[in-house]
Parts: sequence; structure tokens; C-alpha cells
Amino acid sequence: LLQVPMEPVGYPGVNPGPSTLLSDAKTADNLTSLKWLMSRFAGYSGITNYMGSKLLGSDTALLPIMKELKTRGLVYLEDASVSLTVTPQVVAQLKLPMQRATMVIDGDPTAAAIGAALEALEKEARQNGTAIATGSGLEVTIETVAEWAKTLQEKGILLVPVSAAYKGRAT
Repeated sequence: LLQVPMEPVGYPGVNPGPSTLLSDAKTADNLTSLKWLMSRFAGYSGITNYMGSKLLGSDTALLPIMKELKTRGLVYLEDASVSLTVTPQVVAQLKLPMQRATMVIDGDPTAAAIGAALEALEKEARQNGTAIATGSGLEVTIETVAEWAKTLQEKGILLVPVSAAYKGRAT
């Protein structure tokens, strides 16, 4: 997935970076930014938000962005960092495939806390059949997840790409 910078509450003091999609930008400007961001990489099946607490609360700003994803055959993953979001309503209108992570595993970036979050993720997967969480590229996150992944087969848990969660689902 391509992580796309989206306007948080507190912007520009809290700034996710260049070409941030903004809640009050002209549609054409947001689409230009989105297309520029998407042109930087290849091989992704969808996008996920980076920050975005303000943008994801604006259906007028979000609708054209999600239409562009739909046109391109991409999916959307919303991380668990945003609580007030209109995304489910917007993507339902468009029948755009969406999933939502239920937790951020490294909100406390220590191996112990990440390990505890991964245990909670296992429990969720057993209860629901699947579970999606997000984490950052911190060294401690990568190392803890790599060690955890080695234990999954003996636990009867299959780690799959997040794209597998979208098979046959409209939202």
C-alpha cells in the first residue's frame, strides 16, 4: 500500500509532509497532489492514510480522492489512528473496497508493548477470522514483528498480505 499524507487536525503545525491532501483545497489541487504521490512508486494495490484526522472528516474533500482510487482499481486501508471519519460512508457510495485496521501496534514503540499488541492481534484474528493492524517502519517494530512472525505457524495463524482481506469484499 502507498501511504498518502493527509491533513491532520492542527495542520500546518502538525505537517505530514509534501503534497499533503487538504480538506479545504480545490479538488483539482488535491487530485494533482494524489497523482504526483502515486507516480513516485509502482506495484501498490491501494493507499492508506498517513495522519488525516481533518481530511478524513470531510466528505466533500474525500469523495473526489476516493473516486480517483476507484477509477484506478485501487483499494483503501484506513489505519487505526483516526477515530472520527466519514470514509465508510464515502466508500460505500462508490462501492470502493475498504478495510480498517483495528490497532496501531507501535503507539508505544517498545518491544514489550509491540509484543502485547501483537498478542491482542492474534486474539482478534482467532475471534474474527482475520485481523488488520498497522505499524511504522521503526527498527523495533520491524524486529519485533519479524520475531513474532516466526511463531505464527505453530500457533495455527497464517500471516497474509493485507490485500487478501479485500477478496470479494465491497467494503
